[in-house]
Amino acid sequence: MKYYDDFLKMLDWTDEQIESQRDRVENMLNKISADSPEAIQHAIDHVNVGFDLSIPGVATLCGLAVEQLVRNVHIKEDFKYFVGLNQPVAPPMILGMLFAAYEAAKAGNNVLHINGVITNCINTLGMIFDKYNAVLEAGELIGQAAGKAHCAYYQAQAGLYDLGIIPVPDMVISSGWFCDQGAETDELIADKFGFETIPLDGCNDYPWDSKPTQREIKYMASTLDRAVARVEELTGLKVTKEHSMKGWEFFNGIATALGEIFVVVGQSDPQCISQGDVGFLYTQSLFPPNLDNAPKQIEAFQKVLAEAKRRVSEEIGILPKGSPRVFCSMRTACDARTIKVIEETGLAVAAMFVDLPYLWDFEPPIVPQEEATSNMMAVEYFFKRPGITDIKSAARYHAYVTKQTNCDGAILGYVFNCRPLCGPIMMYKDHFEKETGKPALVLEMDSYDSRMYSAEQIKTRIESFAEILKLQKNLS
Repeated sequence: MKYYDDFLKMLDWTDEQIESQRDRVENMLNKISADSPEAIQHAIDHVNVGFDLSIPGVATLCGLAVEQLVRNVHIKEDFKYFVGLNQPVAPPMILGMLFAAYEAAKAGNNVLHINGVITNCINTLGMIFDKYNAVLEAGELIGQAAGKAHCAYYQAQAGLYDLGIIPVPDMVISSGWFCDQGAETDELIADKFGFETIPLDGCNDYPWDSKPTQREIKYMASTLDRAVARVEELTGLKVTKEHSMKGWEFFNGIATALGEIFVVVGQSDPQCISQGDVGFLYTQSLFPPNLDNAPKQIEAFQKVLAEAKRRVSEEIGILPKGSPRVFCSMRTACDARTIKVIEETGLAVAAMFVDLPYLWDFEPPIVPQEEATSNMMAVEYFFKRPGITDIKSAARYHAYVTKQTNCDGAILGYVFNCRPLCGPIMMYKDHFEKETGKPALVLEMDSYDSRMYSAEQIKTRIESFAEILKLQKNLS
């Protein structure tokens, strides 16, 4: 029995799994500076503050995140090539490559590891071990300083390589679709660490109120085709249509379960489960697990859904019935407490981010199915999300979801390290209040860096907003 055994068991690791992974677990703990009884006790306390482990499935998902971190630390020992995928790119973009690599590994050819490794590290180091800030600080010291309009995601990427927590990849697929920061910053980091970058080229200057066209989708899919072709050239793997279809089947299973959880939690009154716990499920969906664990991940999602439905049927809630309801535009990937602070002020968080269906989701495919390749389908899925294609789609989404979920107001995240999200925030607030007649609070938040604010500071501001909503609700 080692000092970390009870911690791993708390996260649904079995005795056999712990014994078989002991050397790798200890190497991971050493790399993240959590190799002491005190650090593990801190992680236990941190997890119990951030998550409700009494919800079936949540502990399992935390355990899978830790297992994926162990796997990511040892990529170069296990695989010949490591290809990274950087945000903001949706999981369907790499699922064909992921399944090709998985089938090769099952046949004894560990040629390729491809995954959202940085997202997993941010998520797990921040939400589970509370060892994330040191990674950001390391990244800032080698050129990714805060305040230079560089997303903290890329500070984390640089810090993870510099600290040796994860190995430097052979290649990184860089997102230039939603924002030019990704491709630009990957070039800077690649110059220091010596990896190849394959940018996904796109246009960020969309007209107001314009959804993507067939021409744009086909062009952007061609840049993804180029990335797949380069991965095939590097590794010798062939990504087939069958691999892509298996990827979509896997993703649809995750998206269906997650979407139903969003709806059940959003419609519940009293609110049945904290959005802090639901948010962890969301971030888990951003990096596919070791595919041997895919059934376990989907089963955990289904358990959370079943528990949410049970609580709704028995009217069990985390807040009193009839609490004011809000839409919150931003999820955090490194600190679950931010969302729980909102709920602690007495506000039910009915909807978040771009989780629920949007108007464009109900329209026919832009590229007809008989013409669409898997990569075109992936691009269309991504670019139909509100705010990805144009600014007004995000503004309209905020108002649309607020009406759909009967919210009393909105909390709009001012993400000052993200150029696409910080620029139009006051336009969003103005549009929301004119469209709905309800108040909106602009609140400083960041998906990848919670050092910019504290839970205590934002709680003070939210409490005042909550009092306004409670007063309005009582008067109506």
